[in-house]
Amino acid sequence: MRYIGLFARNIKDAYSVIRELRRLKVPFVLLGDGDKVPRHVRAVIGCGGAMEGVSDGRWVEYGGDPRRTALRALSLATGKLEFKEVVVGVDPGKRAGIATIADGELIEAYAVPGESLQRELLEILGAYPASKILFRIGTGMPMADWMEGFALACSQSGNASVQFVDEGGEKPPTGFMRKGIGKDAKSAVSIALSGGITSRSRRAPASRRQGRPRPGASSL
Repeated sequence: MRYIGLFARNIKDAYSVIRELRRLKVPFVLLGDGDKVPRHVRAVIGCGGAMEGVSDGRWVEYGGDPRRTALRALSLATGKLEFKEVVVGVDPGKRAGIATIADGELIEAYAVPGESLQRELLEILGAYPASKILFRIGTGMPMADWMEGFALACSQSGNASVQFVDEGGEKPPTGFMRKGIGKDAKSAVSIALSGGITSRSRRAPASRRQGRPRPGASSL
C-alpha cells in the first residue's frame, strides 16, 4: 500500500486534497512543520510551502487542482514522474461507468450521469500524468455525437487514443474489484481490461491476456 504525505500548512487547500485522496481511497498521513516523513510515505503533497527534508523526486506542490495533484503524487510514489500507461474503460448509458487503470492498478471506478460523460473524459485526459492514455469505450449504446470529436481531441493531444470495443459482460478479476462500486463501474472495469493490461501491481492478477483486442474492436 502506497501512503501519501500531506504537508498541511494551508488548511483550506489541504482540505480539498484530503477529499480527493479519500475519494481515490489513497491512505495518507498529515504532516506539519518539524515533522519527519515516515519511511512508509512514498510522496508528499505540499499545501502552503516547502517542507524540509523532502527531495524534489518525492514532492508535489498543490497547484489548485486536487485531482491532478493527487494523481501526480501517486505516480511519484511509484518512482516515476508519470504513469507509463493509463487505460480508461467507459460504459456509456444514462449512468455512464468509468474506470481508470494506471500501470496495471485500478485507480478509479465510478459512474456519472450520461450527459456529464464528455466533460468527465476531458477532465481525465487533462488530469492524468501519463506517457500514454487509451480510452476504451463500450459499444453497447449508439455512439453519441460528441465521441468523434473527442477521439479527434485525443489524437491531437499527442499521448491519447480512443478504441471502441464490444461489451462482453465479463466479471472483472478479483484484483480489479473494489468494495461498494456499482454495476456501471464494474462494467467499465471489464471494458478497460478487454484488450489486456500489463500488470505492475501486486494486487493485480498474475495471469492475463496480453495485447489481444476483443473481436470487433476498432481504434481511432
